[in-house]
Amino acid sequence: MKEGEAVGSNADVYVFDYERYRVEIVPAAKHLLLTGEMAPWWAEAARAMAAGYGLESNADEMIAALTARSGLDLDRYCTYLDPDLGLRDSQPERYHAPRHVRRNEWDLRACHSAECPMRRICAFHIQTREAGSYIVEEFNEALADAVAARCLGGNQFVGRSHTAFDYRTLLASLGVDDHDVVHDLLEKLGRRGFVVGYLFSNGDGMHGWLNPDETQQLLARLDALPLPRYEATLAATDEQWRQFQEQHASMARSDSAWDALSLSFVRTVAVIAVGLRQGLLWGNDMPGLPDAGAEHVP
Repeated sequence: MKEGEAVGSNADVYVFDYERYRVEIVPAAKHLLLTGEMAPWWAEAARAMAAGYGLESNADEMIAALTARSGLDLDRYCTYLDPDLGLRDSQPERYHAPRHVRRNEWDLRACHSAECPMRRICAFHIQTREAGSYIVEEFNEALADAVAARCLGGNQFVGRSHTAFDYRTLLASLGVDDHDVVHDLLEKLGRRGFVVGYLFSNGDGMHGWLNPDETQQLLARLDALPLPRYEATLAATDEQWRQFQEQHASMARSDSAWDALSLSFVRTVAVIAVGLRQGLLWGNDMPGLPDAGAEHVP
């Protein structure tokens, strides 16, 4: 962080090419972990992203660290992650209340399996940190670079250091039941990347994502709520944001007006994604992408 920068990160919701992620990014990631070989396009993307910040040597160090290890066969052994590298729904209760844990503590996210035969070499197992071969942060940054380069479309700023769990108070005030499907969908959007994707040292990176069917479900539920209405375009969300800035002094998490507008932004990006038969991704200061929300900091 540079001197004078505001603390925190800018949260954005993106149109997400989930199918390309599933058939291109995920196999490349699993191949890297298994063989130590990074696809040339991926290494090129990581270097290009780093070059934008004058950090080419950082990319080379990251690639060297990742390609120095091999042997991890997620498809054969992993029961902690879904096939698309998302955190499985059946994981411990600690993931269901992320606001009550310190998000920068890897031991709350890592796999703790005592039976997995890969535990001594797995980047996502707590034992690798204890053994001194901890590279999950580098892997997650490289993965976010790949996703940013190949899978992201239009995006909308939704808050400073915001998470998908910040809408719970608003939803309760709108009479949404705790067991409503909207909570499950927002949880997926906000936590699927908590093991693979999330840069836990500072809260950046890929927090989570929805596939196209889930995105359509979320849109149907959000469209039924009394949220701000305007044309479903990114130009319209920009105008709504401009007007909000003129009328409000802050966008604090306790500000119900901001939460309602922010959630309507999620709805708008979902409208665009559904029209393209794509998904959604929630990212905070995604690596390699311009800090487009910097001017939003109050």
